[in-house]
Amino acid sequence: MASNTLDGIWSVKIVYLPSSVTVQELANTFNVPFSRVRIPKVQQYNTYYAFINDFNSEQVARNFADQWSGSSVLGNIIKCSAVPRKDNDSLPYTPRFIVRTQPELSEEPIISEEKTYYEECKQYYQLTKMPLVSVSDEILTDNLALESVSFKFVIDENYNEFNIENFLSSVILELEFMKKFGSGMKKIKMKAIYHAITDKLREEMGKQNQNSGHTYWTGALQDGRDRGDSPYYCPVGRKRYSFHVCDNFHEKVKGWCICYHGTKFSFGLSILLSGLKPATAISHGKGIYASPSIIYVSHPRYSKVREINLSEQSSFFKRGKYVQFALEYRVHPKYRKVVGCETLGAGKTIIDPNINNNIIEWVIDNNNKDIVDFNDPDASIICSGLMIRVTDNHPMFLPESHWWGQRASGQKCNIIYD
Repeated sequence: MASNTLDGIWSVKIVYLPSSVTVQELANTFNVPFSRVRIPKVQQYNTYYAFINDFNSEQVARNFADQWSGSSVLGNIIKCSAVPRKDNDSLPYTPRFIVRTQPELSEEPIISEEKTYYEECKQYYQLTKMPLVSVSDEILTDNLALESVSFKFVIDENYNEFNIENFLSSVILELEFMKKFGSGMKKIKMKAIYHAITDKLREEMGKQNQNSGHTYWTGALQDGRDRGDSPYYCPVGRKRYSFHVCDNFHEKVKGWCICYHGTKFSFGLSILLSGLKPATAISHGKGIYASPSIIYVSHPRYSKVREINLSEQSSFFKRGKYVQFALEYRVHPKYRKVVGCETLGAGKTIIDPNINNNIIEWVIDNNNKDIVDFNDPDASIICSGLMIRVTDNHPMFLPESHWWGQRASGQKCNIIYD
């Protein structure tokens, strides 16, 4: 039977190559003659794809593509596909992004300047719900020749299903401009993302899972641990200091819910050392008051806002002007006497988007004890951690605190400050 293909008309297209790859490197890697390697001329020294030409049949090209697809070439995981050969010189230049298909993790410690910058970016995101996208001040100074630029961000999406070109909805432009270096002028080439960093895009880019030393998730955490009948949501913007409760902590608190208790600084240490007294204001009855919402207990009626003085800023907090703290508790559902509504007069104003106002206050049974000792093995509630929030601006300006200024009557809140 006659074949419908001619010798040498099939090629293998290779994508996700390093931008600096050369014909010689590809020929050596794939063990083929230089003459069979084709890199589009317009991308001769800055390419993201290439062709291996002159396969005798489609099947031979497919076998070659299957053999190499998924391999690492000069540090990149490539993908290969069999395509009919064309005059590649006439192919238009199509800029592409490199999508890394493996995590790039490093054990190298982060320097203090980077940590400070990351904290600033994080606080900017907390205030605006959009990440801070910026370029270093040193990029275009007169004493620096810019050779390359990298743009990195994190997405909460499967890389196999992620199309970065659709995501950015933009093109890459090559820019050339002249800049003075010393006594002469020098031409600088760089690539820029044009008309891409919109507010909507920055919101999407802000949906990141984690960064160095921090963890974030959306919705109720699904990690397989039994935390009772109350979902556990990310306490965004807080740093947790855990307490050693017992050796087999997760076994002991299996089925126990996480909740929070806001208090004044003057009471915090005595609570940790001596135990917790039942509430004196008993809108929902006698017992210990707590909430599954850290947003709710962060209201200054519960968790006092304190301004950090300079000595504390340099010795402990390092940066920031305001601090709040709340206690993290674990309680078994059987000790939860009441699940009630908020008692700050917010009415229908949404306090926490994850937790309805009608179930935002809990009353825990204190077993008729004047003080609940956390060290008591039969205690109905355990203090498991300290949650601290440090901000540059007063926390009343944070997006999650908008409800502080709302009352059921429509008037402005009068309980922001004690």
